[in-house]
Amino acid sequence: MNPKKELRLSLKAARKETFDKYMEDPQLYYRLIRENTVSAIQSLIPENCIVAGYYTMSTEIDCNYILKELAKTHTVALPSIQGNHLVFREWDTKESSLVKGKFGIPEPQGNQVTPQVVLAPLLGFDDNCFRLGYGGGFYDKAFEHLEALKVGVAFSTQRVKQLPVEEFDMPLDFVITELGVSSIRNNH
Repeated sequence: MNPKKELRLSLKAARKETFDKYMEDPQLYYRLIRENTVSAIQSLIPENCIVAGYYTMSTEIDCNYILKELAKTHTVALPSIQGNHLVFREWDTKESSLVKGKFGIPEPQGNQVTPQVVLAPLLGFDDNCFRLGYGGGFYDKAFEHLEALKVGVAFSTQRVKQLPVEEFDMPLDFVITELGVSSIRNNH
C-alpha cells in the first residue's frame, strides 16, 4: 500500500478517536474551539477580511462553528469545486443556502470571492506546516495561485513529526488546533 494512503487511514482513525472523546463532553469541545481555536485565528488575521473555510465533514474539527463565529466580524466563504479547481464563494452561514457539490459536499451559491485567509482541512500536519489532505490536490493547486494566509485547522492529535512531502505539496503558514497555535512556518 502507498505510504501516504496508509498514513491517511491511520490519521483518520486517530482523528475519529479524538472526535469521539470530545463528543463525550460537547460543552468542553466547543469551549476549547471558541477560546483557543477561534481566538487564535482572530489574533492572526486582519480585521474585516474575507476568510474561507471548509464545510465540516465527518470527524473534522468543526469549521462550520468557527466560520459562524468569524462571520460576526468578517466575510466568510466556502470552497466550490469548478472542474478540477477550487474557487471560494461567499457564505451567509445558513445551512439552507448550500447545495450539494462535487463529492456530495455542500457548497454556497454566493458571489465568488478572493479570500485573504484560507482555513484548510487536513488529516495530518507536521512541524514544518505541511498538511496531508485527502489526496485530491485541490488545496495545493489553489494555494499555488492564491495570495492568502494559509491556516490548517485540526485536532492536536493529528500532528506528526514529519510527513512525506512531494514537489507539489504546498506548506501552510500556521496550524491551529483546539489547544491554540500548534505549528508556525519558519518565515512567520
